[in-house]
Amino acid sequence: HEAAHAAMLRGVPSALVTRGRRTYVLHARVGPTRRSLVALAGPLAATGLGVGLVVAGSIVVVPAIAITGCPLVAHALALTVAGGDGRVACGL
Repeated sequence: HEAAHAAMLRGVPSALVTRGRRTYVLHARVGPTRRSLVALAGPLAATGLGVGLVVAGSIVVVPAIAITGCPLVAHALALTVAGGDGRVACGL
């Protein structure tokens, strides 16, 4: 999730920082459009990977693979105003 945010900051001075179990992305100021794209990148990447695992697990009939994707699919909730990324993307 955080790595996808960092990847969208290409060309902007930024750092992906880990401290214990927490991960942060620190970066220089960006414009509102870029800020929205960066905010959307994390949840979309995690959700996409999760959907891929659920579909793959369903196709090959391996429930363990499908179940593994479920927590990642839950990242879609971060795209709503209930999550920080969703609020940033909406300009709130």
